[in-house]
Amino acid sequence: MDVVTLDRKRILFSRASSDNKTADLFLIKLDGSGLVQLTKDTKRNGQAALSSDGKRIVFASTRDSAKNQIYVM
Repeated sequence: MDVVTLDRKRILFSRASSDNKTADLFLIKLDGSGLVQLTKDTKRNGQAALSSDGKRIVFASTRDSAKNQIYVM
């Protein structure tokens, strides 16, 4: 699981499926409320980071290839 604390109010993390074949990105408030799923793919998404301006999330994914590629949301 990759975990990144954003703006001291939220946590960005990836979570693998039970069979470990897929992984998606989630955002949650520090108090444990407000869980939001950011990706929903049949591949793996992870290694997320917040851009320096705080407006974008950069992450690696195998959604379009067997090898990780970089995506921005």
